[in-house]
Amino acid sequence: AAAAVEVLGAMAGDGGARTLRDVLTLEQIALCDTFTGGSIRTFWGRLFGGQILAQSVVAASATVPDDRPMHSIHGYFILAGKLDIPLLFRVIRVRDGGSFATRIVNVLQENKIIFTLTASFHRPEPGPEFQIPAKELRAMVRYQLKRPDTGERSDPRAVGVPTPDELLESGESTKFSDMSGCLERVRNHGRVLLQERLTVLAWARSALIKAHCSGGVHAGR
Repeated sequence: AAAAVEVLGAMAGDGGARTLRDVLTLEQIALCDTFTGGSIRTFWGRLFGGQILAQSVVAASATVPDDRPMHSIHGYFILAGKLDIPLLFRVIRVRDGGSFATRIVNVLQENKIIFTLTASFHRPEPGPEFQIPAKELRAMVRYQLKRPDTGERSDPRAVGVPTPDELLESGESTKFSDMSGCLERVRNHGRVLLQERLTVLAWARSALIKAHCSGGVHAGR
């Protein structure tokens, strides 16, 4: 963080007097969900995208209780920002639920949106963890696969599933040209699925024809 302050401060046109802390300190307007902020001057003459995103995060967070940290953001850069015009941040309170809060931040210059941010905030809750460490995942692949005929655990290489380490070490074997067997299995599986769907469609068509002929299908019902 300190290094980022020095880098951004060095890019400022006033000799580095404006720091990252200064730029992230936004001014609220009339106690509304609207804020203004300045910019750090860059040598390429346009606003730094990371600065606008960080300011938008600050603006959105200012409208959410402290017990709901941000857990997801999506940003879209629409227009290039100008250094000599202040930034206007308009926050839209999309929803405040029991655990989640959703915000949209539109950043404007000259009455035009130059950046928009969608942010989700979530109050910490106890619950299961879904991320599996790579070491455990490799162990699951290597030792927990079972053969459908005997139920015994098998080496993943016996069923064509190399471990991530083996893929990295193989080098040439991971080229696209060496995956013809795998691609053929995928194509065969696709053919089976297609045939199954065609069979279902044929059965449904036959059933509809029979129902129509017997008077079981009536318009308007």
